[in-house]
Amino acid sequence: MDAYGYVAKVGYRFNQIPMKPNLVIGRVFASGDRSPRGGTVRTFTRPFGSTDGEHYGRMDIMFWSNLVDNQVSLYLEPWHHVKIKLAFHDFYLDKPEDTWSYYKYKNKPGNRDTHLGNEYDVQLRYRYSKALEFQLIYAYFDAGNFVRHKVADNDAQRFFLKGLYRFNYRFLN
Repeated sequence: MDAYGYVAKVGYRFNQIPMKPNLVIGRVFASGDRSPRGGTVRTFTRPFGSTDGEHYGRMDIMFWSNLVDNQVSLYLEPWHHVKIKLAFHDFYLDKPEDTWSYYKYKNKPGNRDTHLGNEYDVQLRYRYSKALEFQLIYAYFDAGNFVRHKVADNDAQRFFLKGLYRFNYRFLN
């Protein structure tokens, strides 16, 4: 095995500007394999087998494997208990000969498409109290050439509302 992956992000928070914008740019990378049937495995395999919307999109259609994700995020705080996150992801395969790991799709022989697509995310978080928080998330995936050549219905969107209640429970001694 000879594979690697990394997450590199850098950002700056503008505390003196209204809404305290925090701009973050980054790249998530996981190596792919130019010859997947060769003797050495060069495809990075994600640890713990999960997707992670914090790193590569709220659509959760990417694994940290054979992936290049160039991204920009903007965090805003318009009010004390409200936070907004706007994110853009530009997804590519590292190696066109390897698979899109989430769906196990491969290019047809001779095809070298690597652009999976772009994702746009909007996340609104409202903290009502220390114990109660709500999130509203919308994500849109605009398919790239690799996906358009594989799937008939290629764009996708997701909308969800999440409620989180935190409570303290003390065991009796």
